[in-house]
Parts: sequence; structure tokens; C-alpha cells
Amino acid sequence: MAAHVIFWLCLAVIVFTYAGYPLLLAALVAIRRPRPLPEMTDWPRLSALIVAHNEQENIRNKIRNILENGYPPDKLEVIVCSDGSTDDTNKLVEQFGDQRVKLAASAENIGVNEAFALGAGLATGELLLMTDAGSLFEDGAISKVARLFADDRIGLATGRILYRNPLNSSVGKGYGAYWSIETRVRRLEAALGLAAVIVGAFEMVRRQAYLPVPSQYNNDMAQPVYARSLGFRVGFAPDALLVTVQRKNPEQEFARRLRMAIRGWSSIPYICKVAPPRKNPAGWAALICHKYLRWLSWLFMIGVLAANAFLLESVFFQVFFFLQAAFYLAAAAGWLLSVRNIRVKLLWIPFYFCLLQAGGMAGLIQTLRGKRMGVWKPVD
Repeated sequence: MAAHVIFWLCLAVIVFTYAGYPLLLAALVAIRRPRPLPEMTDWPRLSALIVAHNEQENIRNKIRNILENGYPPDKLEVIVCSDGSTDDTNKLVEQFGDQRVKLAASAENIGVNEAFALGAGLATGELLLMTDAGSLFEDGAISKVARLFADDRIGLATGRILYRNPLNSSVGKGYGAYWSIETRVRRLEAALGLAAVIVGAFEMVRRQAYLPVPSQYNNDMAQPVYARSLGFRVGFAPDALLVTVQRKNPEQEFARRLRMAIRGWSSIPYICKVAPPRKNPAGWAALICHKYLRWLSWLFMIGVLAANAFLLESVFFQVFFFLQAAFYLAAAAGWLLSVRNIRVKLLWIPFYFCLLQAGGMAGLIQTLRGKRMGVWKPVD
């Protein structure tokens, strides 16, 4: 009896996390009456903050990308938030030759969030656009997101991230499939004004809704929940594209997922403090469904597998156990082939899904052991 309860309960949580929650969002969006977006009659002043650590190869191109993106030039400034750079990043910014370009430099590596806060202290804009140095906006992307702020209910907004996979790697393919699903969920959440997570590389926020998050915590989660607690909605412009490149190998992608999970789990007390659940119950519900249940999926997967092992008396449970075993064997084969740079299309989805679960599991364990991660060096 206990094995049956564990099996069906764990399976129900997994199904809800990856299918039920998106379907629930879609149903809510379908019955919602959309409000027309007002016209943008007067473009607000915008401060684009570029976080950079030793980005001498990319920084000038990124600055030009912002200045030439189509936003009204007299309403735009660019502030490079140099996070302890030791190469020529600072010099290139200072020599750029445009009075709209400024440098906010930290002598030490203080972390992405605190580097952004350093730049925000110099910013004069009503809107703050936070981005990185290695990705590029497609033409007009900045204006498309800024236009959402014509609605005074919008406090935070983002566009869509387009990931390129020039190496055609299994990690890149798996991440592309994952991000396709993730984008649909974010679009549905944004249609309801309660996006639980935002992409830090393309984040635009009203100054009064900006939260200077300490670097050890996850800004991508804290900022939208905080904005919602102030009464703002979170917007999404799917036609505004930021293009970036996925070049990580399995070890680097695991390290990234581990870092995200550690920062996400350790952020819970901080987010509860700045945006108590009682002030934003819907936002917290979305955050739990969108992130924390995913980071716990490994636990429910183990529960399904372990309970299934005690329920092999029927054909249904025998077949289900066989399918689970085949899935995990495919993931292991995908990993072994990926580290040898051999790509098999049938294997990269189970491989990448299990890589996500491994990162989530390790992240929770290390968080419980007291691990914190606020400062790191970007890795391609």
C-alpha cells in the first residue's frame, strides 16, 4: 500500500511540474481578457547597465549594439559595470568616445548583482536595462521591451533569449529544447502578469521597482517576486530578441546548473524578507511551481523508481519500470558519447534532463551543507 501511495504521489508531482502547471497557466490565459497596450507617447530615459569581467574582446561591440539598437539616442546612456576586470575592459570603455558611455568600475570581483548596483548608483534613467557583455540584441529589441512600460502597471519586463549552438553539441541541443519549453512557460506567466523568473541578461525594470540584490542571492528570482509585491506586473516581449551562444561542455553546464541551484535555494530566506509571501501569494505559487518543484524533480524521480521496484507484480508496473530503466540508460549513454563529442539525437534529451536533475540535487545538498556562491568568473 505504501509503495502505491509513494509511486502515484511522486508521479503526480512530476506530471504537474512539467505538464499540469503549463496547462493551468494556459487555461487561465484563455479565460483572461487582455488589456490593450497604451501607445508610448514619450520614451522614458533608459540606462543600459552592462556587467563585465575581463570582456575586452566583446565590450566595444556590445556598447555599439546598444547605442545603435534604435532607442531614442537623447534618452539613452550606457554604463559598463566592470566587476574587477584586470584586462583592458576599463580602458576601452573610457576611450570609447561617446559622452553617453560611462564606466562604473569595482577594483575587486564583487559579483554580478553588486556590480549592477554600482552602475545603478550612477544611472539617470527612469528605466534600467541590465545585460551582459557576451550577448547581442537584435535590432529594435530594446524599444520593444521598453514599449511595455507605457502600461504603468508594468514594473519589470524582458524579451526572448535566442541560443545559438555553433558547435552542434549535445549540451547545446538539450539546452535549446529545454529553453523552447521554458520560453512558452514564461510567456504564459507574463500574460498573467506574474512571471516568477526573469533572464538576467535581458532585464528591464522601473527604477522604483529595482532591488539591489546581494550577489550571493538569485536576482532572476528575487527581482520579479519583489516587483510583484510592490503591486507591479511583469511583462514579456516575445519579439524582442537577445542572441547568445551556448558553447558549454557537460562539465561546465553542470557547474552552471549547480551554481543556479545553490543560489536559488539559499535565496529563499532573503526573498521571504524583501517580498513576504502574504504580499504576493500568486507570485510565490508561480515561483514554487516554476523553479523549486523542478529543482526537486530528482527526489520524486527516485521515489517513483524505488516504489516501482516493489510493485512488479503487474504488467503495468513491469513495463513502467522497464521504461524508466531505458530512460536512465539512454541518459548515461548520452553523457558518455557527449564527453567524446559524439552526438546521437535520440539520447541528448534524456541526457540533458538528467544533467539538470543532477545539478538540482547537488545544489540542494551543498546548500544544506552551508555552501554559498556569490562571486564567480564567467566561463564559455
